[in-house]
Amino acid sequence: MKNLGPFKRFKIPTEIKIDLRSLKIGINSLRDHIIKIDKSGEIDYVISKTCDHAGGKLIVKKQSAICPLHGWELNLDNLNYNNSHVKKKTIPYTIKNGSLTIESNTNYLINPIKTSSDISEPSFQWLNHACVHFNYNHVSLITDPWLYGPAFLGGWWLKEPSRKSSIEKLRNSNYIFISHNHSDHLHPETLKLISSEKTLLVPKFSSRATTKYLRSLGFKNIVELEFNHLYELENDFIVSILKSGDFRDDSGLYLRLGSKEFLLTVDANYLNSGILPQNIDVLMTSFASGASGFPIIYKNFNDSEKEKILVRNRNADKGAVVDYMSRTKPKYFHPYAGMFEEKAPRDIDIKIINQKNKAEDFKSICKMQKINFLLPDNSNIYQFRKDEIKITKDTSDLLLKENVETYLNSFKNNNLIDLTKVQRYMASSGFFEEQILNIVPSDSNFLPENKFIFCDFNKQLFRIEPLENLKEQFDGIRTMTIWIRSEILMMVVNNLMPWEDFSIGFQAKIIRNPNTYESEFWYHFTNVYINDKYFKFNQYCGACKLIEQNPELI
Repeated sequence: MKNLGPFKRFKIPTEIKIDLRSLKIGINSLRDHIIKIDKSGEIDYVISKTCDHAGGKLIVKKQSAICPLHGWELNLDNLNYNNSHVKKKTIPYTIKNGSLTIESNTNYLINPIKTSSDISEPSFQWLNHACVHFNYNHVSLITDPWLYGPAFLGGWWLKEPSRKSSIEKLRNSNYIFISHNHSDHLHPETLKLISSEKTLLVPKFSSRATTKYLRSLGFKNIVELEFNHLYELENDFIVSILKSGDFRDDSGLYLRLGSKEFLLTVDANYLNSGILPQNIDVLMTSFASGASGFPIIYKNFNDSEKEKILVRNRNADKGAVVDYMSRTKPKYFHPYAGMFEEKAPRDIDIKIINQKNKAEDFKSICKMQKINFLLPDNSNIYQFRKDEIKITKDTSDLLLKENVETYLNSFKNNNLIDLTKVQRYMASSGFFEEQILNIVPSDSNFLPENKFIFCDFNKQLFRIEPLENLKEQFDGIRTMTIWIRSEILMMVVNNLMPWEDFSIGFQAKIIRNPNTYESEFWYHFTNVYINDKYFKFNQYCGACKLIEQNPELI
């Protein structure tokens, strides 16, 4: 493997000139920028209207700017997002002869490494969800393998079974790419099928969240790649990892196989801040929406409010796909990373409300954009023949479907509630913040047990309290109360698992005061305070019957 250096970033500079006399004291909302003028008539700041979360366009409302995509709110006095620790960066400007000039750039990436003549014709096959098999010149790479079993502690299930051939492809692959540590991408059960010596390619996150999780599973050959650097794995098989545009530990993948270029955005928000390669051959993006516990598990919203937010989010995610198409100008588009559903009987209400975009919805969009649409079908093997894609069929059988109750019973039987252990776990978290957390162990329907854990992260107080002492609001202190299924709580505690596993998996109900996102809290308990020792896989796996019925998994 060779590090070939970074992408070349190409800039198309533009200048925006504004007559200072057209600006008023206070907030000025322009087409692409917000300018604040102080009482003395001096410029306080200039900022872009691009939201730092998912690239939406901020809308000014009094002293705030709100993103219509996901509701992020920017305080225009201090430039802090109210629901995050992220601060908006100002942009440079110059003033001359009564005119304000803002420098702006249209940026995109160019792979400066020349390719030799194509040795062979690259092929790819979508195997399931975010798992794709790439093959070029007898070298293969698989992305984010989740091929059977549940993700997010039983909250997500693959919509359709994988093919038996996908297990062979996984085991025989030369490289595996893991984009981040969410369990629909880093899936312990699927990874159990491969050798601990397999080469795993991961992003070099500052938290090392993905690396720590894989090491806890016993993997030894984990290669951390620098963002935006090009790596040649084998002759003319080049990859690069791009960081999400927000604060989250998430990433996407660029590949160039011979002369063909691919971009997989995975489910990263605003990948590489929108600076991406153009005129690529294949674009693959998530599309479905509904891949979050928000707003479904939050008791701060009524059903009508939840439905409005979910509709907004589906439209926002559809708009994000169109934006990726506009930026990358692909020849082909293949939706992926959205093939899941809520199959547990206890989650039927969630399945009803959590409607999703369909892959077929993007066929007409591709037609308008003059992009070839590829429908996700795990029997299709796509192979380039010059500039055209030809399809051959994978005729192997499908794996048998899982028994949902087998998994859920395994979780309950192996993870009995131990409040003292939860108390010690919280006291050892290393999280310090002016925040109070109430953890309320509950049954499958979120009816609480008779005790809860009180956590004051400022005073570092952690107590077991009777349920009648539960208080959901403290003046001047951020307070969050989480009703979580008891066995799920113990699985997280026993294995130091990421907390987003249970929030994304709809395994809890939450009420917040104030009702804003606690970004530092969730980042710490998802990326920092996680296992770096051996993962107790036997307490996670409920696949015994499935393995007996599918010898390929043994």
